[in-house]
Amino acid sequence: MLTPNEIVVQNLQPPKVWQFFAQLSNLPRLSGQEQLVRNWLIAFAKQKNLAYKQDAYGNLVIYKPAQHSSSSKTICLQAHMDMVPAKESTSNHDFTKDPIQLVLQDDWLTANQTTLGADNGIGLSIILAILDDLEIAHPKLQALFTVEEESGLGGVNHLDAALLNPDYIINTDYDVPNQEVGVVCVGSAGGRSLESIITFPTTELQASEVVYQLDLSGLPGGHSGVDIHKNLPNASQLLASLLLDLAVDTKFKLVFWQSGSADNAIPAAGQVKLATTDLEVESKLEKILLKYLEIYRSGYPSLTITCKKLDVFPETGFLALDFVNTIKVLRLITVIPSGVIAMSQEVSGLVQTSNNLGIVETQVDNKTFNLRLVMMARSDNNWELQATVLRLINLLCLFSGVHLAVATDLEQAQTLSWDNLLIKLSDRVEGWQANPNSRLAKLWQEVFTSQTNKPVIVEAVHAGLECGKLASFFPNAEVISVGPEVKHLHSTNEKVRVSSVAEFYSVLVSLLSKI
Repeated sequence: MLTPNEIVVQNLQPPKVWQFFAQLSNLPRLSGQEQLVRNWLIAFAKQKNLAYKQDAYGNLVIYKPAQHSSSSKTICLQAHMDMVPAKESTSNHDFTKDPIQLVLQDDWLTANQTTLGADNGIGLSIILAILDDLEIAHPKLQALFTVEEESGLGGVNHLDAALLNPDYIINTDYDVPNQEVGVVCVGSAGGRSLESIITFPTTELQASEVVYQLDLSGLPGGHSGVDIHKNLPNASQLLASLLLDLAVDTKFKLVFWQSGSADNAIPAAGQVKLATTDLEVESKLEKILLKYLEIYRSGYPSLTITCKKLDVFPETGFLALDFVNTIKVLRLITVIPSGVIAMSQEVSGLVQTSNNLGIVETQVDNKTFNLRLVMMARSDNNWELQATVLRLINLLCLFSGVHLAVATDLEQAQTLSWDNLLIKLSDRVEGWQANPNSRLAKLWQEVFTSQTNKPVIVEAVHAGLECGKLASFFPNAEVISVGPEVKHLHSTNEKVRVSSVAEFYSVLVSLLSKI
């Protein structure tokens, strides 16, 4: 019997690609929790009598011998297993167990109130369809499926490179902006995530204080790499600015904060709870909310900001952050660089350096009020990337009253700790130096144009692709990143154009036959 997702895609082309994608959509695949997907891939390899190897970190390689081809070359087809877990504020979806609910709308496949996972599930499904096809011609294939791409490229950074020996690497994680042109990516930015936890003493709420809940939703969100140049509003910083307006003549305490879902996603929604004795706070808030809606609604008509009084205290009980520290936190959120920091001087229109404030949340126990901030800095210049990370660390140290100097060489640093400040740094993602004149890039252009009669754009991207690390492992291999048309990555508006998948699959199969 077909599952609901298999029913949605049953008439789409190519059938095998969509069957695999529907099956994949039924499996939870948060970063660091890819075991069910990996087991599914291993079961596929066993069923097809294909050799496979798994490294110690959880990455998987499936090997397929050359088929209808005398080529001595080896091609690595690569995709990642995990997805970004973003959902609407009204959704009860549990990414640890619930299937993604696929929705077909004309030529677009999307999901019901969640991210779709076409990033990079559609690329993974295309690779599986190629491994499954016994008719097409291709050289030896090594299908690499990595873990934890969406949480800092952990999988590829810890890859056992001895599992591979490619002449060419084709990454399927590049998302074409429209179907009018083809795009081949030949370069990408490096990046590094920073997680900080700042601790404060708690204060008790008084019986005279009332708790209010503010909910902000409806911003577009987006990918902190490919969408960062759009100057999209950040829900965390918008909420902080709104509350600073309220603080001009109203004292309140911060009780709870939750906004954003990932370091590499621009926050589209957030929730804040605050306590106050001001009896006029509702009318004051109403005026402020109307002002912000008036400012932003013209560009973002779906924006919604609501406020309601809670009849009972939230889960944190009677503990909160006092007014002085609340103001400090709000100011910190507004001044953290989030957006474009520098544009490339070599490539017109390309962002060179940026930072994204992806997650703001509070955690309260009986002793401390903890503020957790998660950011991702990106740059195609490794020196600028390190300088941006150091700038963020120094800002957090200044805010927290840390008087000790921070070493400028942070290449190997993982954890920095002081009395009231903890900073965790991810491994640095390698930048990928562009090579638009590689044989592989030119061959993709030729095949794509001959099959579709469309032009091909050769470009670099301000996003952390796994290609950077793969290129460092295999310096003699030629690398490209390509894919079908996917829009609004890392947001609940994510969607993939169905017809572009068939087009992409046909071009990729033809390319394999020509190598």
